[in-house]
Amino acid sequence: MAWNLERNNLHWHYFLAIESDLVRVSRFVEFHKDNMQTFSIELARVLLATCAKVEVVGKLIAHTHNIRPRKIDQIRDALMSKYPHISAAQVFLPRHDLTLTPWSAWAGNKSPNWWVAYNSLKHDHKDALSHASLASSLESLGGLLVLVLLYCRISGTDALMPATELIYPPNDFGVGAMTPNGRVIDLRNASH
Repeated sequence: MAWNLERNNLHWHYFLAIESDLVRVSRFVEFHKDNMQTFSIELARVLLATCAKVEVVGKLIAHTHNIRPRKIDQIRDALMSKYPHISAAQVFLPRHDLTLTPWSAWAGNKSPNWWVAYNSLKHDHKDALSHASLASSLESLGGLLVLVLLYCRISGTDALMPATELIYPPNDFGVGAMTPNGRVIDLRNASH
């Protein structure tokens, strides 16, 4: 059986570009629970870029079900009605022994803390830079990973290449299948 392997998916490569930025950050700030409140201009830039893409991909997923949300709470309602398990999806940073559940707040019909931080930063509220923390940046990137993989899967993509470097998808998305060109994200058996 042949795979529908995506090498040029814009959303995937955008995710990988942001992930690469966080890999560079990890050279200066250890991704450890004691450093999760560390904030910086670089983490603010990562948070802004990630959340802007979260909104785009969230709307694209909703559009596949003929739903046209305008705001994040409408995206939440649309996605939770079709994919209620998204609030339990975990992502992993094995090198740093971290497990994140970026959409868990959606189970309580709330916005994730990282989204609140993004809005504060986006609207330039006083002291907003302190919200651009390592925790917010990692959680938002995990949220983007879940959405990009979900969108690719419902769009008929079986696998993505290249694979992630830092943050890995939920267990129900296979990682590490070997191809002649290296590792891929295998979406064929994804339950989403």
